[in-house]
Amino acid sequence: METCRTKIEEIFQYIAKNIYRYSYDLFSGKYCVEAFQMLPRLK
Repeated sequence: METCRTKIEEIFQYIAKNIYRYSYDLFSGKYCVEAFQMLPRLK
């Protein structure tokens, strides 16, 4: 349970650090792709 929470926090921290890029890519659909590509690297 704690491990899952940690991974979720890492994801939000990663997004927060790149919020300027994600807020722009959100409209082009790149956010979903990059998010799924990012998940395996956190595991």
